[in-house]
Amino acid sequence: MRGYKRSFGEWKTIIDKFFSDSNRFGFKLRLTGGLAIRLQCSDFENLFVSLKREYEDIDFVCQSMDTIKIRNYFQNLDFQFNKEVFTYSEGKRMIFTNTRQSLKVDVFVDVLDFSHFIDLTDRFKIDSRTISISDLLLSKMQIVKISQKDFIDIAALLVEHSFSDSEQPDKINIKYISALLADDWGFFHTFEKNLNKLENYLIPEIYNGAIKNELHLKIITLKQRVEATPKSLKWKMRAKIGESLNWYKEVSEI
Repeated sequence: MRGYKRSFGEWKTIIDKFFSDSNRFGFKLRLTGGLAIRLQCSDFENLFVSLKREYEDIDFVCQSMDTIKIRNYFQNLDFQFNKEVFTYSEGKRMIFTNTRQSLKVDVFVDVLDFSHFIDLTDRFKIDSRTISISDLLLSKMQIVKISQKDFIDIAALLVEHSFSDSEQPDKINIKYISALLADDWGFFHTFEKNLNKLENYLIPEIYNGAIKNELHLKIITLKQRVEATPKSLKWKMRAKIGESLNWYKEVSEI
């Protein structure tokens, strides 16, 4: 649904309506993607504006028990439901489009399954509006064909949020991230490569003064913790194969 460009304020108004309605009709939605990061990184608002960070659609995650309610809700708002995507994804993704409003809503069910897999089944209680800060970071760091807008989002998350070894709504749970990557060499490899790219990715508006220093320290800390965490046997066996075998899943544009 490309074409009409909305301001962040317009996007937020639409999202707030969906949240309000979800409470009213008894289903849970957690925002993910760039808009979720924008909500969680208010200190970077001026930077997002100056860099002209734009958004094409709204991405949510829901629980499988709510799929019927959510499907009925959007269809009652004159959104078209993409049956092919739902079938192809084995019920793990629902796409709703409203051509009159030039609006597309992507709803992922329980998991984010792109280049790498993130299971969110038991992680809905961490934050009431978005998936957790930790999972937002993972959702960006799992991207193999990473772009400028992704680096902007990652930098904002890392600079604005401190690390923790427990689940807290406003912090990055570095223990959780390290444990997940210690069991999945492919994800670990992509994560590590993206951290190295981020360190060499120079946007003057981001990489200056205190922000540059803070980001550099966060990258070092993240690298050290992820590398130091003991790896599973599965991880070690896959690491021996390396890049000779594709370590990520190809993702097609929908």
